[in-house]
Amino acid sequence: MLSDLLRKYDTFVKNQGAETLEIKNRGITEDSVDYETRVYVANLYGKPRAILVRTTETGWGEPSRRFVGYVPPELESMARKKTESLFGKVEEMDPGTITGHIPAP
Repeated sequence: MLSDLLRKYDTFVKNQGAETLEIKNRGITEDSVDYETRVYVANLYGKPRAILVRTTETGWGEPSRRFVGYVPPELESMARKKTESLFGKVEEMDPGTITGHIPAP
């Protein structure tokens, strides 16, 4: 039970943030990829739900958004606060902009 809660905390709270991965060739930066993991609210299966989404931006084409999971109710307040502290207001997201299938909760 405690290990499950800690695993959820790591996934939905601790792992939020932004990072840039530089692609180097012989020590010279050739390109970079930006990653952002944060909470959004999306209307899914008939109601607004807090979800964790990982966005990848390569600098060409549209950003790719991947559904990570539904934020567990017991961590929702904490996860939202983390997003607000890192990125500002928790935004609404059109689920149609997420790549792949989003399973029912």
